[in-house]
Amino acid sequence: MWINKIKSNKYLILALLIGAILRFGFIVFGAEVYFNRPNIFIDGDTWAWQNCIENLINNGEFTVGGENGQFSRMPGYPYFMGIFYLLCNKNWEIAIPAICWTQTILDIFCIYLMYLLTLKIFKKQKIALIASFIYATYPFIIVWNPVAYSEQFSIFLVICALIFFYKFIEKNNSVAYLVITAIILALAGLTRPQLIPLAGILCFVLLFQSKKLIENLKNSFILGISFIIVFSLWPLRNYVNHDRLIVTKNADGFLNWQEDVISFMQFTYAVKSEWDPQYTSIIKNQKTTYPKIAYGNNKEDSLKLEEAIYLAKNCGAGFSRKVGYWKNIIHENEENCNDEISKLFNEIRENHIKNNPFNFYIYVPFKNLKKAIFKSQLYDNKSIYRKIGSLLFYWRTILILIGLIGAFTLIKKNKISYISLLYFGSVYSILCFGTSPFMRNIEIRYFLPADILLIFPASFLLYKFSKKTLAQEKNIF
Repeated sequence: MWINKIKSNKYLILALLIGAILRFGFIVFGAEVYFNRPNIFIDGDTWAWQNCIENLINNGEFTVGGENGQFSRMPGYPYFMGIFYLLCNKNWEIAIPAICWTQTILDIFCIYLMYLLTLKIFKKQKIALIASFIYATYPFIIVWNPVAYSEQFSIFLVICALIFFYKFIEKNNSVAYLVITAIILALAGLTRPQLIPLAGILCFVLLFQSKKLIENLKNSFILGISFIIVFSLWPLRNYVNHDRLIVTKNADGFLNWQEDVISFMQFTYAVKSEWDPQYTSIIKNQKTTYPKIAYGNNKEDSLKLEEAIYLAKNCGAGFSRKVGYWKNIIHENEENCNDEISKLFNEIRENHIKNNPFNFYIYVPFKNLKKAIFKSQLYDNKSIYRKIGSLLFYWRTILILIGLIGAFTLIKKNKISYISLLYFGSVYSILCFGTSPFMRNIEIRYFLPADILLIFPASFLLYKFSKKTLAQEKNIF
């Protein structure tokens, strides 16, 4: 039935065709240049997802290996990878490319799903076509298709969950759609933890679904409790099997993310919005300087910072595991300075927060927000191809702004405005303003689900603008 719908819509076929050409073309001609590596399928974190599911299948334990490695990755994406690992006779050399090509095919299918979902949201075919064309050409989903990372798979799950959510909106008495929505959302949250807030937002939206308060509360409860039942299997496993209540994940199992590195990162992100050039200077044993505000209001903090930097360069076990470290690796059975490094960085961080609350709570988070929305270049911007690639960030910024304007325009008119705005606000706030480890660590791919949700109000606004423009042109002639 859905194939017949595609066949009858030449513009949708065109969007699918353009999307397929761009995705396959990028894999064949552009990915190696863009990522600057011969194996486009594997990136720095791929091995962790691999190890988790490989150890589970072969050894019966979900872990990256090493102490506390049981919590280093959430289970959603490793289980997805595990399907291919088993189908390919436990051969990762075959399984990894198969995963990445499957992700690409799934993402092409997502073009149609975006059309279908937008049609459910607005009941306008033209708006749905605009959304499908935007998604078909959106570069920041295209570039992650051929990489064994959880970005594409999590986006696929989000779109599927929203389709079932809007199916429930259409048929208000079908609770099964709510349960399916919750299950898929839980899988999405177990794949990417920043998707967890979306479940709460949908529960909130359901509270205002109709004028029947009791029915709204019941529907919201069903969605919420169904999500919790499925998602809680992960923290329950952590508590029952390992006596630790970990809701999402931590980095304890990674030898290159020991307390020396994490304490340095948290101090640095308390002071400024990037951890370079300080990080690179420590790894390469070069002179390390911070902005003046980092050295505190007294000589003691300044001396502590200098000591922490020196120790990090010379005897930090986590730093010694980082690529490009200037000395030999400090192995687990060898003496290190992790405790002292962590103690020093944590002390000066606490003093910095106490003495410079505006910098910590306002200035740095807003610099993070500016970088997250208005980022305009790649980190490695030396080649002409990566310079061209950097220009794509301007398109991303424009789309975000159009989406936000469109969402505010739709306030009180369509539920998608609340979903997109609340989710955008929650993800950007948590990542830019948060104080826990790995928050304030701004990578554009972390914001991808929030950016994708803005495509819906952006498509509405572009449709309204084009309609108004055409009407004015008709009046002129």
